[in-house]
Amino acid sequence: MVKNLPPSVREQCIESQIVIRDCEEKKYGENCAELIKQCVTITGAPPVTIGGSGQYRVASSLRDCIKKGGYMGYCSNFTTHENCIKWKDECAPSEAAEKTDENSLEVFPETFSQCFKSQVVMQQCMNKGEEECSKIQKECVDAFGTPPVTYAANGAYQMAAPLHRCIENGGWMKMCSTWINATICERWKQECSGDKDAELPPNFSQCIQTQMVMLQCNLKFGDKCKALQDECVAATDAPTVDANPPIFTSKMITCVKRKMAKGL
Repeated sequence: MVKNLPPSVREQCIESQIVIRDCEEKKYGENCAELIKQCVTITGAPPVTIGGSGQYRVASSLRDCIKKGGYMGYCSNFTTHENCIKWKDECAPSEAAEKTDENSLEVFPETFSQCFKSQVVMQQCMNKGEEECSKIQKECVDAFGTPPVTYAANGAYQMAAPLHRCIENGGWMKMCSTWINATICERWKQECSGDKDAELPPNFSQCIQTQMVMLQCNLKFGDKCKALQDECVAATDAPTVDANPPIFTSKMITCVKRKMAKGL
């Protein structure tokens, strides 16, 4: 089955088989399962699965973590050894990151991947300069309507999950442009912001998210997308969408996303 895959997918598939085989047979033996579990917690990636032909399916971040032997090796991709220790202390308090016995790997809390990702993203952002990073954060917060980036009591950065990808990409416009194209993204921004010289309206993030979810729906379901939206209007008691540009309620956006995930 592997030989029928596109080249890039085939290469990743083959690498996944090698990584898991080496983990189980050459490097970690009985501890391989523990290492994989630790790496799932660290990266937030889906667990390893097995396809219909018996091949392992492993996300790229999880493969890299397993190859690097866990947290410290994986973290070294992003920062210094000192920072890795600091981030571990901030994101996994000593009572959470512990060993069950001398030969076992550390067990990290389920919240670790979100915290770790926040530190990685903000370091990359601050490397662009404090002023530029502040602009990127504001653009992302405005687009997603999330609380701004804050600090935990121990000094670790905290942010809502939607901000990770946005800040990592250098702001909403850049992220949107890589997903669609700059012309459409700029049009959405203009339509949703209204007067370009005024402050952004309170419903700016709702408007942006509506345009994104509508495009995804239309691309996936075509003409049937309208029926899906009508179902969500009825299910959420949302007002009929007739504004230009249309603006969905938060419940409506969530409903459309869920129905898209399930399929018609």
